[in-house]
Amino acid sequence: METLIPYPQSNPGFEEKKPGYFKHVYLISKFLICLIVLFSAFGASGQNVGDYRTIRQYGSTASWNNRNEWLRYNGSSWETPTSQQGWPGQYSPAGKVTICNYSSWFFPDYEYMIYISPSYSISELEIESGSKNISLQFETNVILTVTGDVVINNSDNNVKKCIELWSGTLNCSNIEINVSGGNNSRDSYITIIDGAINVSQDIKMNNTNQRTFIVFLSNNPDDGRINVGGKITGGNLTSSSDGGTSTLHSGIVNYYNTNEQDIGSYTYFNLQFSGGGLKTLTGNTTVNNNFVYDAGKVILGNHDLILKKNIQGTGFGVNKMIVTNGTGILSNYTSNSKPIIFPVGTGNYYTPFTINSIVYSISNQYLDVRFHETNEMGSNFLAGYWETTTNMSHANQRITASFNYDAAQIASDPDEIWNREVGEEWESPTGTQSFGTNSFSIALTSDISTTTTQWSASSEGSGAAHTLYSYQTGNWDNPVTWTTDPGGTTLVGQAVPAAGDVIVILPGRTVSLVSNVALSNLEINIQEGGILDMKGFSFSTILKALKGKGTLRLSSPNFPAVAAGKNLFVEAEGGITEYYNATNFTLSSVQTVYNHLHINNASSAITATLVSDLTLNGDLYIKKGIFRINDNTNNRRLRLRVLGNVKVNAGGSIVTGTGVTNSTTDPCAPILEEQTINLSNPFIRYYAEQSHIIEVYGDFINDGVVKFTNLSYPVFDKLPPTSIGTTTGFASVY
Repeated sequence: METLIPYPQSNPGFEEKKPGYFKHVYLISKFLICLIVLFSAFGASGQNVGDYRTIRQYGSTASWNNRNEWLRYNGSSWETPTSQQGWPGQYSPAGKVTICNYSSWFFPDYEYMIYISPSYSISELEIESGSKNISLQFETNVILTVTGDVVINNSDNNVKKCIELWSGTLNCSNIEINVSGGNNSRDSYITIIDGAINVSQDIKMNNTNQRTFIVFLSNNPDDGRINVGGKITGGNLTSSSDGGTSTLHSGIVNYYNTNEQDIGSYTYFNLQFSGGGLKTLTGNTTVNNNFVYDAGKVILGNHDLILKKNIQGTGFGVNKMIVTNGTGILSNYTSNSKPIIFPVGTGNYYTPFTINSIVYSISNQYLDVRFHETNEMGSNFLAGYWETTTNMSHANQRITASFNYDAAQIASDPDEIWNREVGEEWESPTGTQSFGTNSFSIALTSDISTTTTQWSASSEGSGAAHTLYSYQTGNWDNPVTWTTDPGGTTLVGQAVPAAGDVIVILPGRTVSLVSNVALSNLEINIQEGGILDMKGFSFSTILKALKGKGTLRLSSPNFPAVAAGKNLFVEAEGGITEYYNATNFTLSSVQTVYNHLHINNASSAITATLVSDLTLNGDLYIKKGIFRINDNTNNRRLRLRVLGNVKVNAGGSIVTGTGVTNSTTDPCAPILEEQTINLSNPFIRYYAEQSHIIEVYGDFINDGVVKFTNLSYPVFDKLPPTSIGTTTGFASVY
């Protein structure tokens, strides 16, 4: 039976749906649904020819390699395998193999021993839940290949279900180690002594560390191996037989995927990264013994990688490095043999830090390092800094360290090293400075300590562009506003900016224009917390570059022109552009991208009008005044994309101009009948073709006035008029 399903009618400006019906929606009979459900149920739980399960045992030990210990499914019943069929995997591939739990009191706990490697694979392996302790033990050099999953289940108190690799190898797709119904003394686990597990996909442990775990029990630190192509989650890796958090003393976990791979957040004894791709930490990760780093990038994000020994690996570079792209750090002990290399970098550059020597070593001292990429200090400064912190220090300790960078990170070779405490100004470090090819060193410094310190370098000598830093709040053309001290704390080399200068506005300073600026090839960097106030003036030539996370204020529509590809200020993670005009104005149709855009006009009645498509990589904030989408005279449809949040203060407004957007008042007219549900994702066609489009990807907070239509009330079956008037123009919000 064909059924037409109606859906809501149109409501121009209020984001409703088109009137009409979805065509060709059919009802399926209850009988057919029942058949599907029954088929799915039986298919999911049914047996297949060639499946095996254990037979009831009267002794506590059984052999996998004895066909009389098994039942085999022949298509209709479970029977003892014939001599031609043998035990699972003996003469042909087997189906699912289940180690059954027989819970009657007169059946003992079971140990199943594999003495001989099956010649063929099995499709699945499951240890069944129940009240009996069950273990599957691999003897010397046994290899078992499971083409599908290995599942260990447990649901009873004081019961253990496990696989024990005294020796041998288990190959499979996934491993699931499960405990259900609580966590009171119910253990599911795998023990590895001198064996190996090769898992092409994931290992999942669904409970806490003492209930689901993998235990490495050998006294030889190199024994026991897991090679995993996916990720490991839940439970614990331990050397405690009860799953506790005792210190690991053996075992190697190798993440070998050539593509992206998540790294489980555990304490490892030996950890290996091979295959390549991106290895992404999912939590803080500790390696107590060897970290063998063969290939790929390690992505820290906001997680720490904590090492106890030097990294085993060579050939570090932009395709093989530890990426410090968040707050995460790379940590290592300073007592390790020198040099100690921290092969850190960002997504674009390899920037290793190296400890070459230490005078007055401290036992159990470790050093945290990360590199942070930033262009806040201008092109004469290295585009980033290293951050160092130790857990303990001593007044007599002196460290010699070197820093390597990419040539593209600075305009000319640096000749001055700088450091600063977090939130403080740059200053010259203690120690002796030296410079090499794409590197610089500090010898016998006392500045690597428990105080987090940031390190960078700059070009101040011959061939470097002249750089001025804001010394204090003041006017652009006043020499005492500027200094050549990168820290901004000493008034030295004060001068008025000249053509070709690099301008850096430091935090806490506001520099104001008092006239139009006609200087060529200016590079302007506005640091976070710094303000460049253009007032009603402009830069009459194209800026060489505009960067930073600070604030650019304008009381005119004259956003500065910037060389192509050099306006990082408006890109994601850039700065704030604030218009604070005293009269109505139209936003520049040339500047179609901002990071954060603030409208903060002199009064709530002053209008800023948008007449071209606009993308905001950050937020739209209407502090005071009216933000109008289109004017009241021109017929056009605009697209506003806000990738962050929208906030409207009391005294702020977002409205729609009365310029006509639609060519018809019939919401159905643009849509052919056969295109009833034809969507231009994520937009509904008749809205996209008849209205402004506003996309908001974050929160929308309105404490003011927001109207996306000029209608005084909803009209459900018509779009606004097509002749300009007080009710024309509307927007659809997504």
